Amino acid sequence: MTTEERNKWAAIREHMILKNEQNSKSFDEIDTSLFVVCLDDVELGDDHVGVTRNFLHSDGTNRWFDKSFQLIVSKDAWAGVTFEHSWGDGVAILRFFNDIHRDSKEHQWCNSLQSKRQSVQPFKLVFDIDDIVKQAIKEGKDRYKAHTEKLVIHPFILEKYGKTECKNWKISPDSIMQLGFQIAFHRMYKYTPASYESCSTAAFKHGRTETIRPATSLTKAVSEIMSMKDWSSRKGELKTLIRKCSEKHNQLTKEAAMGQGFDRHLFALRLLAEKKGSLPAIFLDNAYTKFNRNIISTSTLASPAMRIGAFGPVMPTGFGIGYQIWEGGLGSIIATYKEERDGGAFAETCHGVFTDIQSIMDST
Repeated sequence: MTTEERNKWAAIREHMILKNEQNSKSFDEIDTSLFVVCLDDVELGDDHVGVTRNFLHSDGTNRWFDKSFQLIVSKDAWAGVTFEHSWGDGVAILRFFNDIHRDSKEHQWCNSLQSKRQSVQPFKLVFDIDDIVKQAIKEGKDRYKAHTEKLVIHPFILEKYGKTECKNWKISPDSIMQLGFQIAFHRMYKYTPASYESCSTAAFKHGRTETIRPATSLTKAVSEIMSMKDWSSRKGELKTLIRKCSEKHNQLTKEAAMGQGFDRHLFALRLLAEKKGSLPAIFLDNAYTKFNRNIISTSTLASPAMRIGAFGPVMPTGFGIGYQIWEGGLGSIIATYKEERDGGAFAETCHGVFTDIQSIMDST
């Protein structure tokens, strides 16, 4: 039921609480816990798509999506986290990952079979479920199954170069990733879309995120040239432009991290205006609507403790791209909705684009 539309789930939950005091106590046990541990009786193997689907959504029956985060462990020892986004962002989860990873490396073996703490006895949470709830559960499972079956996952990995080469080329690794996505989209669709990259503002006490806008006039220029048949005859020009793209991306990243982006500022102004009952013309402008429909939505978390990360598109016609660049490789998990975008073709195009970028930066 936690996969359901919020109002519907709230109504069913309220019905259960009013029906039985035991239900209320069971809900309270879950609500007051720090997080949920999900032990999945499945073996995921090395299938990146299967692993991603299990941690991103699964079938919803062994999850509690209302919780701050869920620590999920499969039968063959894959471990991951699915987290509810309203309370916090990837930085906090990455800290959690890193602390667990470091502790497991430093304390790999148990030297004693005697518990150092008083044992905690598990107990079963009991719910009294009537026909109304049973029907709601059935409808919820059917709706969730239909929704998740529309999601398509495509991994993309290129192990030809990574951070090391980017440093030698004197360009930002993150700028290369963002530029690659822009070129790939342009090669497929012949235009530059509204694009989003998440940036942490954790430098501030109550900081959350700001938006980096990776699509610029510079990335547009590179994308247009590299969508031409004779782009390879202009490698010198492209190398110069790619370095300028990196400089611009670094500037935008620093500004966003220091609270100098414009997305959150405009968002707050719009909410304040809505409360007063009058929206200024800027918020009714077609341009404002367009750049808030992010076709390319991206996010990255880099750590030795983390293998892959993924999320769904924020628009029905969008791409959700969780990406990483390592010392000697780069890759992403590309999520799209069926019959909206061809994620497989985009992954293949990315492979060609990032290979072409390497040929440009290695050219003399």
